[in-house]
Amino acid sequence: MFGAIAGDIIGSVFEWHNVKSIDFELLSRQSPNQEVAAARAVVGEYFRAVKAKDSKAILKTLTQHYNTPNVVLFGDETRTLLSVDYNPEDPMRQSYVTNGRGSVNGIKKENVIVFKVNFNVKYPKGITGPFNEGEYKNWSFILIRDGKDSTWLIDDQGY
Repeated sequence: MFGAIAGDIIGSVFEWHNVKSIDFELLSRQSPNQEVAAARAVVGEYFRAVKAKDSKAILKTLTQHYNTPNVVLFGDETRTLLSVDYNPEDPMRQSYVTNGRGSVNGIKKENVIVFKVNFNVKYPKGITGPFNEGEYKNWSFILIRDGKDSTWLIDDQGY
């Protein structure tokens, strides 16, 4: 699983560039794709931790907003990550800053990333939960950070 996550992170740096040479800088400090890759890795880790039912690891991917006793981090379902798509022009970035929690916590647009995530939900036979079984498409994950040198964390998700 870690190999798949690492491959996604490393490959995402070159996602929009047709690199045919093996002589390249793998992780450039100036690369905005590196920032996207780091945020994408947080989403991958979140799904890994949910599948493992690892509350501590899940909380490490989330903002403090979720670290309260009444928050349910997982149920009996299995959530399988299918894809994580990024559009730098997603209007939800500005909406989060202007109208969402960003308007309260003072996060700037450059410190917000929105992914459209596709994943599958499956329950054991006879069990139900808060999610419907099946594939979820274009589920938004909003990640924020305090500044350029801080960690990306999931602050919101849903349609």
